[in-house]
This record gives sequence, C-alpha cells and structure tokens, in this order.
Amino acid sequence: RFLMARGTLVSRQGAGTVVADAPPRFRIALVNGYPDSAHAPSPDGCTIEWVTSRVALTQGALNSFDGVIWNCPGLPEIDIARKLGADLPQIIINREMPDLNFVSTDHRGAIHGITAERLKHLPQAVPVFLSVPDISSNLPYLQRREGFVDACRSRSRFYEELALPFEFEGKIAALKQLQSQHPDKTLLIVSATMYHTGAVVAWRRESGLEWQHSLWYSDFDNECPECYWGVRISSFVQDIPGLQTTALEQMGNLLMGAESSVRMILPARRVDGQT
Repeated sequence: RFLMARGTLVSRQGAGTVVADAPPRFRIALVNGYPDSAHAPSPDGCTIEWVTSRVALTQGALNSFDGVIWNCPGLPEIDIARKLGADLPQIIINREMPDLNFVSTDHRGAIHGITAERLKHLPQAVPVFLSVPDISSNLPYLQRREGFVDACRSRSRFYEELALPFEFEGKIAALKQLQSQHPDKTLLIVSATMYHTGAVVAWRRESGLEWQHSLWYSDFDNECPECYWGVRISSFVQDIPGLQTTALEQMGNLLMGAESSVRMILPARRVDGQT
C-alpha cells in the first residue's frame, strides 16, 4: 500500500501488483535554496520546489512533500526539522547534525589544519581567534572555533578569543587593544568569518605590522582579488552551490531507497595569500 501510494507499484486486474511503467515523482522542498541551484538537474523521479524559510516555519507547510532539504538553516528551522523527525526524509546543508542527515563543509578540519600548521611554524606567536558577539547562534562559527581550540590544545599552546563588535571602528579599537597587550609579539590571528577582514587590513596598515612577520592572518569564505583588500588573503572557500547539488543527489538516493542515511563532510578549498 505504501509503494502504491508513492506510485512505485500499480495494481492491475488479472495481473496483480506490478512495478509501475513510469518512475515515481517525488516532491522535494528546497528551503531557502541557493539561486544557482535553479540550473541543477533534479534527481531522477523528483521535482524540486523552492520554499522560503517563512513558509517552512508555518505548521504543516511541509507535510505534502516527500522530502525536505534545508539550505544553511538557523536554529528555528533546525527545530522544525527535528520535529518532523523520521516522518519525512530530510537533509541539512552546511550544518553538521548528529541526529539529522547532512551535507556540510568541513569547517572544523579546515581551521584546525591551518592553525596547527602555523603553530608549528611559529612556536613563539600568540594565537588569537576572532569570533562574533553571539557565536553560539552560528553553528559553522562554533565548528571553526572548535578546530582552532583543538589545534592549540594539541600543541599545548595558550590562546585568546576576541569577539569583535559589528561596528568597524569598534573592531579597530579592539584590535589595537590586543596589540597593546602583546607588544613586540608575533600575532597568529584566525577569524571565524571574512567580515572581520577589512578591519584587520586597516588596523595592520595603521599599526605598521608586517604580514607573515609580526602578523599572520586567515579567514573563511574569502576569495576577494588582491585589488579588493590590497593583499591576497589566506582563506578557505566553501562551495555552497556544490553542497546543494550534492544534497539533491543524496535526497534522490534516500527517496529511491538507495541510501538509508547521509553523513557527508566536504573539504573547503584553501586559498594561500600573503597573510
């Protein structure tokens, strides 16, 4: 009865129940989908419908779908996904969830790798992690922080964490205070986000610090050309459209029964710059 309701099987008088001639059509809800995914091919036997986060949070709005893909969801969306539970095949994009299917960037491993590499190269440097005021609400930032902290602990190094405010001048002031606390020390700074990079570049110029001598820096999601910041930034870049395409492929596998669960972590692409 379940397979007949899905269109996989049909009942024919005198012939019994047989596999349908045409493949079943599953409806997949793509919540807050990335624009480039409009050109991504649908999994065989599936149709994709774009749904806004506001609609997805409405009670019962997703019950008519056969599967749901959540693109970079916040905590409210994740709560809805957990309430749906096993009633509906779901995949979370770019959030590692122990209790839900996901396809995510390796936020933790990327930051861990570059931090460990630079700690080994700079045994006397002061490691500093630049976070945001409320990092607890952003799961990728938390994973990046975990990678930084674990790299420092594995080499028995003390580290500092500095939550920069949103205002540009406030960022500059906090960075100047950091420098005053460590005069004549090499600073090894790792940022949870590229949104701090403009302030770091401006502060370095004002303070006269020298890249890869008195200051080492890296961020995330930054592929700006050298003309943008005046220097090529060491960073990691994640392929959001690629994550979404992979999630669509895996959702097709879940609906067709080829996979029972999805736990995929894809590496971010590293960009080595002068910082």
